[in-house]
Amino acid sequence: MKKFKFSWIVELVLFFIGFYIVYHQFLDDAPVTSSDTVHTETKQSGSADKKLAQAVICIDIDEEHAQPLLPKSAFNKYIDYLYCFTKVTDANIRTVVHYWIFNDDLQEQLTAEIAPESRAGWTKHQMSSDKKGDWRVEIRTADGKLLGTVKFKLR
Repeated sequence: MKKFKFSWIVELVLFFIGFYIVYHQFLDDAPVTSSDTVHTETKQSGSADKKLAQAVICIDIDEEHAQPLLPKSAFNKYIDYLYCFTKVTDANIRTVVHYWIFNDDLQEQLTAEIAPESRAGWTKHQMSSDKKGDWRVEIRTADGKLLGTVKFKLR
């Protein structure tokens, strides 16, 4: 049997302290609900004609169940990709367009196909650590009508 070394315990403790320091902000951020994240244009459309059921920014997608995984309103600036998950109530909407905007500058325009059975779709955007700050995703129909906006921070 090998001799137990005190330095192993010290290394293990330092590893867990480092892990906590790096990820404490991620672990402390509570998941958000869609009502906290979605800002819909109520001036143009009344509540009776609301077509956006859910829109969140998340770390991944459960494709089998068409559900967002770890939706939040703030993310670490070193994250590689983020997803915008959108669920609509109108069965006639087949696609939505996500406009990924950083500090009022359009970064990317992506089209999400809406699955008929779940009425959900999503896009994936590559993030960059040098674009720390306020982001938003405008969700529009194929003809350009604004359905809602999701705001989030990269910090």
